[in-house]
Amino acid sequence: MSRYTILLLTLTLSLHACDSKKADHGDHGDHAHGNSNAAPEGAGKADGDKKGAHAGHGDHAGHGDHAAPDPSSIPGDQSGEGLSKDGKFFVTFTPSTNPIPFQETFALDVTVSEPKDHSKKMESVSIDSVRALMPAHKHGMKVEPKITKVSPGVFKVEGMRFHMQGAGDDGKWVLELTLNGGSDIDLFTHDLQCCR
Repeated sequence: MSRYTILLLTLTLSLHACDSKKADHGDHGDHAHGNSNAAPEGAGKADGDKKGAHAGHGDHAGHGDHAAPDPSSIPGDQSGEGLSKDGKFFVTFTPSTNPIPFQETFALDVTVSEPKDHSKKMESVSIDSVRALMPAHKHGMKVEPKITKVSPGVFKVEGMRFHMQGAGDDGKWVLELTLNGGSDIDLFTHDLQCCR
C-alpha cells in the first residue's frame, strides 16, 4: 500500500470520526456551546411581535412567564387625573388609544391646571420628563417619549409603549410626570394596568 493511499485512508477516517461526534451532540444550536455570536431568544422579532415563548416580555425573559390579565380587570377608559405630589398642579391625561394597547405605541394628551381651579390651565408650566415604571419588575419602558407643548398648559406625549403585562401588581405601570412651573417643581404619578 502506498504512502498516498495510507494518508488518504487516515484523512477519510478522521473526517468520519468528526461527523460521528457532531451527530452524538445532537442539534443543540450555538448557544449550548457558549458561542457569544449566537442570537438570544426572541432576537430578530419585530418590536411589537406578540408571539413566542415570552410574549409581552420583550427582552425580560428572566422574569418568567406571567399570566395575562383578565380583560375585565382593565378599565375601558384609562384616562386619569389628580393633584401632583405636593399639590402644586392638577393634571388630567387621556391615552390616544383607550384603553392602552399591549405592545403598541400610544400617545397621551395631558393638561396641567391650577390646583384649586381645574378649569384654569397653568400658562407657565412645562413637563420636564415623562416616565412609566413597573415596580414589580424594577424597570421602565424601553422607549423615550417625546413631549410637545400644544398650547399653554396643554401637552402631547408621543411614543409611549407598554411592553409587559400581567395580572394584578405584576402588570402595574406607574406613570410619572415631572412638572416645572418655574418656582415650583412637582411630580405627578398615576397607576395604570396593562393591558387588554
